[in-house]
Amino acid sequence: MNTKTEPGYSLKGCIDLHTHSTASDGLDTPSALVKKAADLGLSVIALTDHDTVYGVKEALAEAAELRKSEIDFHVIPGCEFSVSFYNRDIHMLGLYIDTTYKPLLTLLETAAESRDQRNRTMLSRFQKDGFDVRMEDLLSFSTETKITRAHFARVLVEKGYAKDFPDAFTRFLGDDSYYYVKREFLDPETVIHTIHDAGGIACLAHPLHYKLSSDRLIRMIETFADFGLDAMEARYSSYDREDEMYLRSLCRRYSLKVSGGSDYHGAVKPGLSLGSGYGNGWCIQKEDVTVLKK
Repeated sequence: MNTKTEPGYSLKGCIDLHTHSTASDGLDTPSALVKKAADLGLSVIALTDHDTVYGVKEALAEAAELRKSEIDFHVIPGCEFSVSFYNRDIHMLGLYIDTTYKPLLTLLETAAESRDQRNRTMLSRFQKDGFDVRMEDLLSFSTETKITRAHFARVLVEKGYAKDFPDAFTRFLGDDSYYYVKREFLDPETVIHTIHDAGGIACLAHPLHYKLSSDRLIRMIETFADFGLDAMEARYSSYDREDEMYLRSLCRRYSLKVSGGSDYHGAVKPGLSLGSGYGNGWCIQKEDVTVLKK
């Protein structure tokens, strides 16, 4: 485990199994994300965009080009699904998935339809209150992008309604805001089984992010484990050592593999860097996780 805290330490050989590109709400294109990771010295990333695998092909192609130049870099095909539990938006990563598997793509289409309907309702609310926010603004980043709250935040900042991303989320896009509309989320058992059928590993993302009580967190993990959950993120950019050790103990208790990632998006998450999270020596060596396939 890398515990170095001095600034500027090397990320050579480190990995990052939770990243986002412009295919969802990240600010780097898939190829730019791969180049950035390789330039930092990382050896593996998982591309896990929200409800889409659109960017995976581009990322894999860029990694293949790097290997032709004798740079040993690999991309794990992935996706981040939103599932419903306790009436909350819980995130499930699919790692090593076959991105051409038709039932998986059908499931993602279902998620996209729900997200699109939510976005239209949110857009209508902003427009009724006089905000100059249009669908073409949200789609200006890429017509293939899955629109998320981060896209609304970016437009609100660009048009001067918010000073930065945190301000946009605090005032307009938080779960308790009038402008935020909850969408229909996927069934967790269906998602886990579909990930397996697509040859993948189902991993619970950032388990402490949901602010559940200890009893509820354990109940959720037990339920997902019964569905076939394979892994859990024990290392995450906002977790301290105590958080990580607690989650590793839960992985042992429920026979789950250990994963970890930064949840890198670019400037959408100020101060969070690819491969090193919020700093303080944070990174992942291959030996820190057990989720990697040989």
